[in-house]
This record gives sequence, structure tokens and C-alpha cells, in this order.
Amino acid sequence: MKAIVWSGTLIFFLLFTGSITYEQVFGIPIEKIDTAVFIYLEDCGNDDAPTLNNAESSYLNAVMYRYPKRPFDFSHKSIAFVTGSSGKTISGKQAYFNTEKKRLRDRDNRSLNGGQLVVFNELEKQQSGGYDAVIVYWSKLLATKKGLIKLLNKQAPQQIKS
Repeated sequence: MKAIVWSGTLIFFLLFTGSITYEQVFGIPIEKIDTAVFIYLEDCGNDDAPTLNNAESSYLNAVMYRYPKRPFDFSHKSIAFVTGSSGKTISGKQAYFNTEKKRLRDRDNRSLNGGQLVVFNELEKQQSGGYDAVIVYWSKLLATKKGLIKLLNKQAPQQIKS
């Protein structure tokens, strides 16, 4: 009986703390964000091009913090956005930033979009079709690099849903 309880505790811990293999992105409570960064939102998500524009990278650099403490600079990076309860739906940049804008407009002060940031090395970047990283948001499951690369290769860019 004790083994079952301990096993369940370990599974609960792993589900809610994530894997230390991947960098994580978490939503930050609005009161901890310099509100000057919100001026960038107007110019965020105006297209679904994977390469971030200056406003998008400035916004993400300001509102995201990373684990472990290796900094990831979003400037001039190609980012894929994935969502869905199992993290298997490519959503596009417009959908992600529209959600950010709505949460701010609705004064949802709990946090901004939280999720998982998976950063690719050079080989993984090539295998994924040129993406530097993936932001997985509104997903109940942690994504793996292997699974994300497979998903990105499965769905051509022109099929990305917004």
C-alpha cells in the first residue's frame, strides 16, 4: 500500500513539476510584469510567419521566465506554437497572441498564457523544419522534443491553423 501511495506521489510530482530536460515557460502574474511591455502587444500576432518580429520577441523576452536559468532570447527566432489538451495541435502565432490580448483585455490577473518552452539544438532545428523552439500552451501534457519534431514535420506550414 505504501508503495502505491509513494508511486502516485511521484507521478503527481512529475506531472506538475515537469521535466528538467526541457526549458519551461510559465505565465507570470501581471503585477510582476513591467506594464511598459504591453505596448508591444498591438504589433504582435499580426501574421502567422514563424519568425518573430521585434515586438513579438520583445514581448516574449519580457513576460517569460525560464527554467533552468539558461536565458533564451526570442529575438529573430522561428517559433512554433502548439496547443490542445494533449499538445498536438499547431495553432500559429496569431492564435497565441490573440489569447494573450484577450486575457489582458479581460483583466485576468492570474497569469498570462503559461506553458512549456522547448528549445531545439541545431540538429533538432533542422529536423523540425527550421524552428528554434516551440511554445506549447493550454496543454495538459508535457511535450517531448521527439513528439514535437514529428508533429511539425507531419503538418506543412500552409496547413497551420490560427
